[in-house]
Amino acid sequence: MGVFNCSAEVTSSIPTAKAFEAIVDDKTWRSSPGSSYLSSRASIPAKAIGTGQYCYTIIEGNVLGTTLEKINFKMKITTSLDGGSVCKNTCTYFAKNDADIME
Repeated sequence: MGVFNCSAEVTSSIPTAKAFEAIVDDKTWRSSPGSSYLSSRASIPAKAIGTGQYCYTIIEGNVLGTTLEKINFKMKITTSLDGGSVCKNTCTYFAKNDADIME
């Protein structure tokens, strides 16, 4: 099984608690009829509000295509020196069998 990791870091002037709430609020991730989002089913998300951490894994749906077995998402938000927030995201893509994952 091939594995591909990618990560990003974003800084914002929004306070940590407010940024965390906005990102992990379930209502913000729902798609509307006619949207271009593909279907997916995720494992139950793990929220650790006190630590600013959030993670979940997409385990089925056409968003995985024929190449991916699952996709794991991890996010951690910390407070920046100026009172804003720093959001660090990591995505890990797991390929089926010996499939290559292209960037």
